[in-house]
Amino acid sequence: MNSLLSMTRIIRQKFMFVICVLLFVVLSGCAKEPIKIGFIGEISSGNSQVAIDARNGIEYYFNEVNENGGINGRQIEFIVKDNQGEHDTALLMHEEFLEEDVHFVIGDLLSQMVDSIIESNSDELMFITPTISTDAISGYDDFIIRTIPISTRQADIFCEYAEVTGIDDLVVVYDVMNAAYTESIAKRVELLYAESELTIKGMVPYDSRVDDLMEVVNKIEEYNPKNVFMISVAIDTAIMVQMAKKNNPELGIYSVAWAMTNDLIQNGGKYVDEAVFVGIYFPEVYSNEYNEFSEGFNNYYGSKPSFISVLAYDAATVLVKGLENAEETTPMAVKQSIIEIKQYKGLQETFNIDKFGDNNKQYMMYILENNEFVPLREWK
Repeated sequence: MNSLLSMTRIIRQKFMFVICVLLFVVLSGCAKEPIKIGFIGEISSGNSQVAIDARNGIEYYFNEVNENGGINGRQIEFIVKDNQGEHDTALLMHEEFLEEDVHFVIGDLLSQMVDSIIESNSDELMFITPTISTDAISGYDDFIIRTIPISTRQADIFCEYAEVTGIDDLVVVYDVMNAAYTESIAKRVELLYAESELTIKGMVPYDSRVDDLMEVVNKIEEYNPKNVFMISVAIDTAIMVQMAKKNNPELGIYSVAWAMTNDLIQNGGKYVDEAVFVGIYFPEVYSNEYNEFSEGFNNYYGSKPSFISVLAYDAATVLVKGLENAEETTPMAVKQSIIEIKQYKGLQETFNIDKFGDNNKQYMMYILENNEFVPLREWK
């Protein structure tokens, strides 16, 4: 009798084990594969602050999406790569993404890298770039989506501001390392100044990869300008402003969105205070969504989000909305989905994406006061 009970118990245990194994297999099979989304930027280059700010904005948003169930029940797997600011390295990273079954990439970030995404974008690899603003990819039917307005709009609003406020005797300094971005702005400013009653005293191109910044400042000072418009990365801008203002404290300093990061504030000190910038549009009253993002971002990363983090968050939002509404998770289907949705609610403003993946976002003027970029709204 005892042996019969023991045998029954053993059979029952084996039966339950088989049931558990079968349940595990079934449940595992029901679990949806994650959606892999890549990020690429200049994490270890001299422009690392831009890449870090962008990556953090995206990472923060993806964490929110995953905590709320993912994209149609699929979690996001975020894969980050460093292109080191090199074209050939970026191309290798793009190939790696495809080998890893990644078909959607947020990046690259600098307009100097535009050739790499032009070369790699296809119906196998879509790019959503939050910060490449060069006019060179406007109006093309490709697999590149942007959440930043084109760069020459910065020149337009700066020159409008210059005419109203009388920014005369100007020297324009621009870094040819990122020529796809800087030259278009510099040439547009030169053209618009020529059509006005204002004077440009000189154009000073330089290459941040090889040129000594002290020598660049010496070239600026040869023109004895009243004002300087610097189309340069934050740390270069900070260093050159310090050098220039030690010799000419009254020199007017103007710059672009590229320079509006914490690197400028940390390295420029008192010398960059009162500098004026052309930056991404901010509404007069911040939305609840932006306030919640800013507070959460600050708590998580220990710093307030820069405009780059906001643009990157918007880029991630566009991609997620496109994926949620696409018939399938292919670049072709997601591109079509993004275009059909058309209008998006960003953290700062509502904007449209047209059939070429471009948008209608705007720029505005800022002044740096007490380590804060403060919008200038009354100058018109």
